Amino acid sequence: MNAQHNNESDAHSCTDGTKQPHSSTPSIACELITAVQLAELLNVSERTLYRLKSSRRLPRSISLGGSVRWRLSDIRKWIADGCEPPATR
Repeated sequence: MNAQHNNESDAHSCTDGTKQPHSSTPSIACELITAVQLAELLNVSERTLYRLKSSRRLPRSISLGGSVRWRLSDIRKWIADGCEPPATR
């Protein structure tokens, strides 16, 4: 029996069009976006994204080990509110 594993079939599409691996909680995987995904969403470079983060002009990020993620719901609300800098934390 020759069973090949197709990575594409092991992924699901999130509502924003990104592909995420299947998991028991796919909504969590879709809820957290990377710096690359956020930069693409905002149409800015990653460098500009990190400048905005450093100046606290983006919603709060989440650190996972050495990775940084943002909650997509926070980003959507921030955009709907006119991209105003978040209140002091």
